[in-house]
Amino acid sequence: PVHLILDTDIGNDVDDVLALAMIHGFESRGEAQLLAVTITKDNRYAAPFVDFVNTFYARANIPIGVVHNGKTPADSPMLKITPLRPDRTYPEAVQLLTRVLRGEADGAVTIAQIGFSTNLARLVASPAGRALVRQKVKTLYLMAGNFAQPTPEYTVFPDGASFSALMKNWPSPIVFSGFEIGIQITFPYEAIQKDLDRK
Repeated sequence: PVHLILDTDIGNDVDDVLALAMIHGFESRGEAQLLAVTITKDNRYAAPFVDFVNTFYARANIPIGVVHNGKTPADSPMLKITPLRPDRTYPEAVQLLTRVLRGEADGAVTIAQIGFSTNLARLVASPAGRALVRQKVKTLYLMAGNFAQPTPEYTVFPDGASFSALMKNWPSPIVFSGFEIGIQITFPYEAIQKDLDRK
């Protein structure tokens, strides 16, 4: 199984929720092991929401890290659920990433970033962070950029400084999934209604 860390701005749109659900599906088939979820949306409801999804898939033990002084703090109706564990606290994302990476074998970790670059840019700027990434991370997959049109892409421009820093300092291979790829892959909302509204 792929040893995977998901870095997400969950709560800004439904796509990240579907991505997290897909990862749980891969884990159920023995194709992935979700090591941690780190969040780049600076909203107090985001981590409890991820906790809710992980618990739904019977994986409440997956660690969750949060960003401080991050982007898009605005509330989202999809995030406002009653926390399953209202007293639970969540570590800062860079601290969690550092701890998780240190516990993994060399070259064993894959990171999928489907939000802003805030957490990962801070990770490689932290003391020994870049060396740790070089040692532990096999590949970084980014949902970012638009390689077909000169149009600002959403996961890049809210924290462009962090994206620029990530591009300059990230030491392992990077694979991009640009906007022009994602826009071609549609998912019918009827499927969500059919699969998730069943009693």
